[in-house]
Amino acid sequence: VSCSNSVIQRKSLRGEGSAFPTFPLHRPIPRRVRRNGPKGRSECNMPFSCNSCDVVIAGAGIAAAATTLRLCDLGFRPLMLARTCKVLPGVEAIPETALSLFTELGAEHILQEAGATLVQGFENHWDPEQPRLRSGYWIHVERDRLARAAVREAVKRGTTFRVCQNLPLLRQESDSVYVTCEGASFRFDAAIDATGRSAVWSRPIRRRGSQVADVYNVSPDPKAVSGKVVRLPEGWAYRIGVPNRATMAILSDGRRKRYFPDSLAEKVFCISSSSSTF
Repeated sequence: VSCSNSVIQRKSLRGEGSAFPTFPLHRPIPRRVRRNGPKGRSECNMPFSCNSCDVVIAGAGIAAAATTLRLCDLGFRPLMLARTCKVLPGVEAIPETALSLFTELGAEHILQEAGATLVQGFENHWDPEQPRLRSGYWIHVERDRLARAAVREAVKRGTTFRVCQNLPLLRQESDSVYVTCEGASFRFDAAIDATGRSAVWSRPIRRRGSQVADVYNVSPDPKAVSGKVVRLPEGWAYRIGVPNRATMAILSDGRRKRYFPDSLAEKVFCISSSSSTF
């Protein structure tokens, strides 16, 4: 189906026809994103009783929060440890099939709290001669707002949340794991690494590929409602937006350092360098 002949709709998860809430914009997206682990570690201050938690989770994103929500439902007492660095801002698209996971966790309301928008269709321009509109719905939501809403819900249900400058060392024994902080060891029944590509507690790791994502915060386009993915000569790119902001990312092999979108990216996404924050 040609995109130009397709009907694309957007409606708020707060209810069809309701006004979309306005929130202050976040700080600009960081300049360069390389998927490497942390450069160093420092001690972590954990002023709580080590006997109060039995499972420790590293990370503060949606994966870590969802894990703790499930653990709380099962009767565990999870501890979530997060570094002081914030979740990378940006808008992402979640397929409608994932809604059942939010329902299973009893967490549909965190999508509303994060200001998510339900969008029909996703534009696929991988073949520029035959663009297609994928059917179905996608949830467009700001990644950092969703993570914060999920963490708040996890804390309400009994999760202990602590912030560290860097995640502490982890030592695994035959029947338990130990987290070392300020020279003291704290015992847990299990540890879960939910730090994503950083894989802080999952070393050693092997990486495949060397793509780098140049991420931009761009002005929203009322006409560009659905997400869009395109193939470029040096890689590929996507754009996903909500009413008050949009995220564009260009993925390449990282050999070329890019500060602003090139002319081709500007053309396919109908943007200008003056409206982009790197």
